[in-house]
Amino acid sequence: MKCLVLFPPQSMPENPYLSTPIIKGILNANGHDTDVMDINLSFYNYILNPEFIKKTLNNLFVDYEKNAEEIFNQYDESKCISEYPDDFQNKYLKYKKIKEIDKQQASEQIDQVENCVKIIKAGTKTYLKKDVMLARINIWTVLGYLFLPYFDVKALNDKYFYFIRNFEQLNEFIVDESKNIFYKFYEDIIPEMIEKNPDYIGISICAQSQLLPGLTLAMLLKQKTKAHINIGGSYFSRLKETVQNRPEIFKRFIDTIIYEEGEKPILELMKYLEGKTDIEKVPNLIYLKDGKVQINERTKTMPLNELPPPDFSDLPIDSYYTDEIILPLLAERGCYWAKCTFCDVCYTGNKYDFKDPSKIVSEIIELQKTVNFSKVFFVCEAMSSAYLRKLSNEILKSPLKINFMIYTRIEKEFTEELLKLAKSAGLVEMLWGVESVNERILKLMNKTKFTDKAERLEIIKTAHKLGIENTCFLMLGFPTETKEEAMETINFAKENAEYIKSPLLAKYLVKEHSPISEKFKEYSISEIGDKDEFDLFYYSHQTVEGMTYEESGELVNDFLQELYTSGEIPFANLHDAAFSSTFWGF
Repeated sequence: MKCLVLFPPQSMPENPYLSTPIIKGILNANGHDTDVMDINLSFYNYILNPEFIKKTLNNLFVDYEKNAEEIFNQYDESKCISEYPDDFQNKYLKYKKIKEIDKQQASEQIDQVENCVKIIKAGTKTYLKKDVMLARINIWTVLGYLFLPYFDVKALNDKYFYFIRNFEQLNEFIVDESKNIFYKFYEDIIPEMIEKNPDYIGISICAQSQLLPGLTLAMLLKQKTKAHINIGGSYFSRLKETVQNRPEIFKRFIDTIIYEEGEKPILELMKYLEGKTDIEKVPNLIYLKDGKVQINERTKTMPLNELPPPDFSDLPIDSYYTDEIILPLLAERGCYWAKCTFCDVCYTGNKYDFKDPSKIVSEIIELQKTVNFSKVFFVCEAMSSAYLRKLSNEILKSPLKINFMIYTRIEKEFTEELLKLAKSAGLVEMLWGVESVNERILKLMNKTKFTDKAERLEIIKTAHKLGIENTCFLMLGFPTETKEEAMETINFAKENAEYIKSPLLAKYLVKEHSPISEKFKEYSISEIGDKDEFDLFYYSHQTVEGMTYEESGELVNDFLQELYTSGEIPFANLHDAAFSSTFWGF
């Protein structure tokens, strides 16, 4: 089979993503000629073009001059904007935002775009950290101008795809070229895909930000090719119930969906497309039959040790928006702890699995022969201390020279001796799931096995002393958490800023398949709201005690605002702290 695997917008175009190289490795190893295209990277190259930006902004101002006055005249300032119909709200808020744009300043910002991209790609090896941060801010601002004509302006300070509430809205956005910024870009790039003459086209949708662009791409390809259009990735794995009630998705956009881990199912799907098996025998497959959506039974996940290495050979490694290519690799699957009450990692039922460290080392050595990268990021849920020890010993026994990063939990097993060992093997950054430093909240989260606050801090200090950077994930607003308890966590980050590269702060949200969502009243949540049809994870919620959802959001915003405006918090990387979840997230 001739296969084409695509990674659609929108994600940070700073480094390659792992999903498509994994599928290419599997398909090629089984005799299927496979190409990979990073459409996300191509999209940002397309829109961050000064001429494209100037044309878009000019059209924006023409629209404003023609229509804004009529909308402003209809608005009664004695009323709340929410009292007006949605369409009026969108237009009024959009024109209000356009009115605030300083044309001269916007023109100067657009003129700087090419240089800003150059600065970001060269990074701190060539430019001052402040200059890199300012370049990112400038591009962030220009992206705001770019997206204004295309969608609900309320999304400018958030991710616009959250405003797609149901299939009807999704369909409306996709088919309306005036609202869908991806249309023209796809019309230009799809001929390149068609030239490859694929029998199978796989589209990897791993995040909600890829829903609109991913399905737009699928629809256009379904119209223009005879290829089998298949969607994989973690996003639709959690939407089985939604998809089961939406046969329109298959009629308009795609042929099949593979849910959960796709390594075994995609090979069986190839057999079906070659006429060697029945579609009912393809595991983990969702498809339309006789007008009804069918969901085949899931199969056991392929052990990591049986997976061939990911194949990055099609990706333009030197074109990403970074000065340091970090290659994502999978050493473990699932979570060795898997007990946190806020997390949904156990939803798929996959058991914890890991790849033999010697196999990982051999694969990295082979990748170094063909791919230009300086660092590896093990994108596991959380690397255990035991696995880190085995991996470090295996690296030190081999000729491999590599720097690497890991996600993990703070536990007493991360001793100074282990951290020294890992540092000597190449560990340069640990992304810790700290969440909170309040003992009561940690117990409610079921993040046991923790040491006390002083010992946790000592582990972070030890890593810093050894030259290992610390990124700390923090969470505010866990059910029943008071403002005083939340401030313990904020103050922990502030007071220990010299040891922390980046504090990544977020407010708590109820995930659909988490233990809390199943027994929310036990956590003093009085009610959880309706979840939007295409919202993967989150319910709004009301608490009986502790901070409200809105109050925790205010604390997060206040903290980030302080990072923006104050030089008194000496975190090593303000960019990561302030921009990690917003910079590319339009």
